[in-house]
Amino acid sequence: MRTEYLEVLELLPVWQLRKPLPSSQEAVQDAPPVVTPVAQISEEAVSQTSSNVLMFADETSDLQLMHLADGVTNAAQQLLNNIANSMQLKGQPTSGKSLTEALQQPTKVLLVLGETLANELMSSQQGLQQLRGKQHTIEDRQVVVSYDLEAMLNQPAIKAQVWQDCCFAMSLLEDKQD
Repeated sequence: MRTEYLEVLELLPVWQLRKPLPSSQEAVQDAPPVVTPVAQISEEAVSQTSSNVLMFADETSDLQLMHLADGVTNAAQQLLNNIANSMQLKGQPTSGKSLTEALQQPTKVLLVLGETLANELMSSQQGLQQLRGKQHTIEDRQVVVSYDLEAMLNQPAIKAQVWQDCCFAMSLLEDKQD
């Protein structure tokens, strides 16, 4: 089943698992994640935003996938659905919610697609390369940032990096459950 999703994301036949994945305990011992300092979401900053977001969540809402809703093409929507399916997030995306409404839902791990949304969420001006590959903490949420949908459609090679970010976000959820 995962093979089908990887083919849809155009990661196969290039992507192959070359060695077994380490258990979550080994991964934590070998390479601790980079953790950025806790950031507070100021109510003023969030209330000034008018961005609508697309969100997928798992059944418990412990893991959420978020992308800006504005200007999402049909191809981008299909890609978002494929990513959510491969992460085993259920249902159709909750759309048209403002960022304020989206942040009111309790979650443990948030995967944010896109530099604009990540900067808006964290009230920062950092570039995507500075945000990616790190675990950010906002209030009680662990946040992982990755490329947006249009970037993946324009540069299919970065889909592999997005999948790494998805796996990183899922591993953070597993670590919180231990």
